[in-house]
Amino acid sequence: LKMSAYAKKITWDFDRIISSQDVLLDVFKELQRKLQKFSGYLKFKEGDYESKVAEHKNKSKEMAQKLKDLSIAYKDAEDPATQEQTKREFTRLFREYKINERYVKGYSNNGKEYAVLAKNLATLVTIFESLQESFTQLIANLEMEKKFLMDNIRLQADSILVKKVIHETMSEGNLAIKTITEKLALLYTQVDGFAG
Repeated sequence: LKMSAYAKKITWDFDRIISSQDVLLDVFKELQRKLQKFSGYLKFKEGDYESKVAEHKNKSKEMAQKLKDLSIAYKDAEDPATQEQTKREFTRLFREYKINERYVKGYSNNGKEYAVLAKNLATLVTIFESLQESFTQLIANLEMEKKFLMDNIRLQADSILVKKVIHETMSEGNLAIKTITEKLALLYTQVDGFAG
C-alpha cells in the first residue's frame, strides 16, 4: 500500500513536470523572438551610427579644407578689415569643426558599443538555444525515466502477486496435505481395526 502511494506521488510529479514543458517551451520561443527582434534593432542602430560617422567625417574633411583656405586667405589678406573678417570666420568654423569632431568621436564610440552589445546578444541567443535544446532533452529523459519507473512498479506488483499466489497455494496445499494426512490416518486406523 505504501509502495503504491509512493509510486502514485512520483508519477504525479513526473506528469506535473512534463505537462509544464509546453508553457516553458513557449516562454523560450517568445524570448528567442524578442531577442532576435532586439538583435535586428541593434544591427540597425550600429549601421545608423556608422552612416552618421561617415557623414560627419565627410563634413570634417570639407571643414578642414575650408579652414586651410581661410588660413591662406588670412595670410594673403592685405587690409586689416579683411584679415579680421577672415579671422572671425576661421574662429567660427574652427568651433564648428571641433564640435563636429566630437560628434565623429561620440558616434564612433556609440557605434562600437552597439556592435559589442549586438555580439553579446548573439552569444545570449546561442546560450538560450542551447538551454532550450537541453530542456527538451531533459523532458525526453524524464519521460523515459517515468516509463522505466512504471515498468519497475509493474514488476514489483507482479512479484507481490506471484508471492501472494504462491503463499495462498502453499497454504491451501498445506491444508490439503493436513486433510489428506488426517484421512489417511483414519483410513489406516480403520484398516488396522479391520485386519485386527
